[in-house]
Amino acid sequence: MAGEWFPVDVNLAEKPEVLELCELTGLDVEVVVFRLFRLWGWFQMHSSDGHARVTLNRFTSVAGGDAEFWQAVTFVGWLDETSDGIRIPKWEERFSNAAKSKKRAAMRQKRHRQTVTLASRSRNAEALPDKRRVDKTREEEKEHTHTRDAGNDFPERGTGWAADEWDRFAARWNTTSRARPWTAFTPPDGWVDYAARPGWLDKAGEALDRLPECEFFEQPLAVTKFLDFVDRILAGEFDNAKSNGRPRQKPVGVRL
Repeated sequence: MAGEWFPVDVNLAEKPEVLELCELTGLDVEVVVFRLFRLWGWFQMHSSDGHARVTLNRFTSVAGGDAEFWQAVTFVGWLDETSDGIRIPKWEERFSNAAKSKKRAAMRQKRHRQTVTLASRSRNAEALPDKRRVDKTREEEKEHTHTRDAGNDFPERGTGWAADEWDRFAARWNTTSRARPWTAFTPPDGWVDYAARPGWLDKAGEALDRLPECEFFEQPLAVTKFLDFVDRILAGEFDNAKSNGRPRQKPVGVRL
């Protein structure tokens, strides 16, 4: 009958019963294990309840060995002699169709858990940020801190933080009155140099807060001009409106 099978432990050759059989019979473990395979395979094919009407002497013709060997198997508890034949102990728990169905279900469940685990790991791996990108960001943050603290000119490399600072500044700029909206995708020329100056970003934020009160600017101020005017805005030079009734004068150095 094709497709018949029976469960066998992978450590069968190391089980105490097998080692005892080797000691009792003087046979090598390979011989003992092979004969046990013949025993369980024969019962799988020819018995539905683990019982067979056959003597130990007759059983040797199909499973090999001699009666003394199979008598030793009964001694270790893996075969029983009955009044009308021989039987496999605990057949229902291990070799019956019900036991094998239970074993199949356990194997399917194990494979399912492994599949779910692998799929979960794959999704988690895809969700993780690229290590090179994370390392680059960390290096840029370190470079930014070093430059701001040391008061040095901003280096050529590691300018990613300046773009982040611009994004935050531009978000405020485009919602501030008297500020001409900036629509370009990149910061204006000179932004990196200004932003790298110690304390400049804080002053720029304060100047931006004061810009709506600078009545001097009748038209919205361009951000490129604002970069030059930060200190003058904080000094109050642009607080008052241009004079009415006489030619309008602009503060020295101001190009509107």
